[in-house]
This record gives sequence, structure tokens and C-alpha cells, in this order.
Amino acid sequence: MNLQGIILRADGVIAETDALERSVLNHVVQSAGYTWSCTRAAYGALRQHARRRDRYRHFVRQNLGHGRSSDDFERLIDVMTRHSGTVARELIDKDYLDPRPGARELASAARQEGVKIAIVSALPKPEVEHLMAHLFGEGSKRLISCITAPETDDGEESLLTVYQQAVEKLAIDPASCIALEATPHGAKTARVAGIPAVILLGHHDTSEDILFTIDELPGLIGLDDQREASMVTPGDGIEILAALRRAHAGYFDVFGGLHRSYAMKVSDILKDKGSAVKAVKASDSILALAQKMKSDAVGALVVIGPSGKLEGIISERDIANGLATHGDSLTRMLVGDLMTRAVVTCAPEDPIAQVAKIMTQRRFRHMPVQQNGELIGVVSIGDVLKHRLDELQLETNVLRDFVIARG
Repeated sequence: MNLQGIILRADGVIAETDALERSVLNHVVQSAGYTWSCTRAAYGALRQHARRRDRYRHFVRQNLGHGRSSDDFERLIDVMTRHSGTVARELIDKDYLDPRPGARELASAARQEGVKIAIVSALPKPEVEHLMAHLFGEGSKRLISCITAPETDDGEESLLTVYQQAVEKLAIDPASCIALEATPHGAKTARVAGIPAVILLGHHDTSEDILFTIDELPGLIGLDDQREASMVTPGDGIEILAALRRAHAGYFDVFGGLHRSYAMKVSDILKDKGSAVKAVKASDSILALAQKMKSDAVGALVVIGPSGKLEGIISERDIANGLATHGDSLTRMLVGDLMTRAVVTCAPEDPIAQVAKIMTQRRFRHMPVQQNGELIGVVSIGDVLKHRLDELQLETNVLRDFVIARG
């Protein structure tokens, strides 16, 4: 069956919204007078709840216990939920979110091929419309056939109802659509509605659900089983395939389906280079620092305190800037006088592509790696680019197999 429609989940697919939603949750909790903070791991567990209200209810109950009356508890959840929409819109307006790579291209390619695009969400519809206008600009109305979502966060519409409404508005057979979802729960819901689904993995995903296999996908995107790969042209849906591949965070698993991410992480770099950390102390002289950089053949060193905790980082650029500012007196200065104290760090589970983006935007070449507050390594822009090239080569290989392999 030829592909006639693509249904995209706004919260998690158009943009990876987990960090935004966690920030909103922490903001409204603290605005309500509590000091709790939702960690990344804790928020990952909350994602099984589709609606924001249900996530808040679960999180507050975990932290508050059962000391409040049910009426007081529900009033607190009402206040937090109402406030959350305002906070989310403010963060979006401050460019807190970028569209997931490939999302615009996918919508544009689909439109060119006559494939309809629907947006679904468990968030209130006004928020979804605001999100889409911000990420896609004025072109969102031209690219998107419909948006289906609850009118308010109190709405009774379930995610299943939202999917059914999307198919109804597209006026096509559910089996001729493909849903790009952000969670295993969402993908299963789409399948209940009769829609094949792909999970686009985010930071919290560990799903082992097989949604459909590689061999099934060419038929879904309009590639006929009987034709040679060399005969595939953009008019046959390959543009949609390429954009789908870019939008997918994780380079499809040829052994089981499209659920598993091969996106390389910082931990992959550390496996190759090791976790040994070359460091100096804030009390070391700049001359001793320069000698250590030369002997270790490195462009930056982390600065650690007596307890082994990260205190800063100092690079060749810091030394050059110090020389320009202080002249000959630089040799009498200490590392602590020049080091960068507000250190940007990454975690072992962070995607390499994300680290590369941060390094490029912030214009630095070294990033310490921390886990549970402990310094476990340092990655350089060279490390990141090497592994990013390996990652892109893997993408190319998988895309080739995706198009030409049949078992």
C-alpha cells in the first residue's frame, strides 16, 4: 500500500521536548513553593503518562506523599497545570527549542510528493499551534494538513482519540499512514488506531518494542518490491525516505526493526580513548602549565581541587588571551588566575552530535565528561569529529541497505 499520510507527534518528534517539559515541571513546582527537582532519570519514568497533568499528578504524589486531602491535591495540580502552559510558551519564545533535524525537510518532501502531513499531540491544541508556528514559521500552515490535540489539558480526548481524529481529517486509510512517535506508549497507541508506527528515540528511550521490520518499510513508502534500486527516483518517494532517515535520531536496526538507536554517544569516545584525565591545580604556575601542555601534547587541561572535584578548565586560548592582557607578568601568574570557572560539561549518555553542536556554537574545543558529579574524562573537538564521521558513514551504509536490501 502506498504511503498517503505521515502523522508526526509534535511533542517529541517535531522537536525533542523532554528537556523543555522537565524545565517547565521544575519551574511550576518551585513556583508552588516546593524545592523538589525532577532529574532526567525521573522525568524518563514520567513519560509513560501522555498528558502533562498526569505527569504532574504522579510526580507530586511521589514527593508529597498522602498528607494532603484529595481536594487540596487536585487544586495544586490544577494550579500547576494552568501555569505550565504560560511557562512553556515563554521558553519556546526564547528559542529554547529547535526542530528535530530533518523535520522540516520531511514535511516539505511529503508535500511535494502529495503525501498529507498531520500533527498530533497530548498537549493542549493552542500550545501545539504556538509550537508549530515558532518552529516552522509561516510555512507551517502550507505544509500541514491538520493538527489534532485536546482543546485543553483538562480535555477528555485520549491519545487514541487524537490519532483517530487525525486519520479522519486526512480522509485516508489508517494503514496508508505512518506515525512517527516519541514514546513506546505513543507508538502502541498509533498501532491500536491501525497506523504503522516508528519510534524516534530521545535521551530517555530504552524500548525493545519491534514496530515493524526493515523489509516492511519499502512498501510503506511507495517503493515497489519488484523494481531495481537503480530505478528508484525522487518521484517514487525516495525524498520522503531520505528526510525520514534524517529525522530519525537513530539509524535503523537491521536486526529487529526501526526502534533502536545507533546514535553514537560520548561513552563511545571514552571507550576508545580511555578515561584518564590530565589535570593541573589552580595553584600551579602558568609556566608549569605550559610545560605540562607541551609534554602531554594537549591543548587544554582540566583544573581539579584537593578533593578531585572539577574546578575549571584552561586552554591555549586562555594563555594567549592572558599574554595579550598581562604581558610579561603572565609568567608570574597562576592557573587559577586565568582558568575558566563556569565549565560546560557533558555526560556519557549525551549524543556526539549534540556535543559537536555545543562545541561549535560556544566556540571551544574541549569538554569535560561528568557522571554523578564525578569527572570521568575529557573529549576534544577532534574526538567528536572523528566519531561523528564514523556515525555519518554508518548512516550512509544503513540508508543504502534500507533502499536496496531485501532480506
